[in-house]
Amino acid sequence: MSPVAAGRVRRRREQTSLTGA
Repeated sequence: MSPVAAGRVRRRREQTSLTGA
């Protein structure tokens, strides 16, 4: 997982499944 994706996941926990995938 890229650092940019991690930042998005932290900002929006709703899309954790999308960005964390």
